[in-house]
Amino acid sequence: RLQHGANIERVKPYFDAKQVLNAASRRVHTVVREFSAAASLHTQAKVELRSIEEDLAYGAHKVALDSDQQDGLSRATVRV
Repeated sequence: RLQHGANIERVKPYFDAKQVLNAASRRVHTVVREFSAAASLHTQAKVELRSIEEDLAYGAHKVALDSDQQDGLSRATVRV
């Protein structure tokens, strides 16, 4: 360190910036994965809700939802 101390101190900010960049990059990748998973769940919930709504529209006056169907409708609505 005695021989190259000045050079090490001169380039240290670049290495520090690289570490910060790497940490930020990892965080961005994590957030992208989380967003992708949430978007997928949202799309799936919309499909389920649309299916339930279509079933109800074609026979709404004849349909009586059991507790599982009501629960599914509620969950799909909340997820959308």
